Amino acid sequence: MKWHADCLNGRIEWKEKEMEDRIFTTLDVHLAAFLALKGVEPELVSRGNRIVFSFPSNDAWDFVDAFNCNEPVHVADYVSTLKALRGKMYDARGRS
Repeated sequence: MKWHADCLNGRIEWKEKEMEDRIFTTLDVHLAAFLALKGVEPELVSRGNRIVFSFPSNDAWDFVDAFNCNEPVHVADYVSTLKALRGKMYDARGRS
């Protein structure tokens, strides 16, 4: 069993659900920064002229729910994580 966030009138309720191992991918650097802030580090994959953030963890799916429910975060920590991730993204883009 895994936990996932369920939005209900602006509140986050955590519920159990069965889940197989899946990989979450996104092009959204803001969502990727939120996941990284929560401790789920992405793998940056170059696809053409784009960078895809790949999260090989079921935990990523749980935090995506929290992100979509507008879970509060410390702004300075989030911005710092976002800037670091953008730097990694530009470095990865330069290598391709």
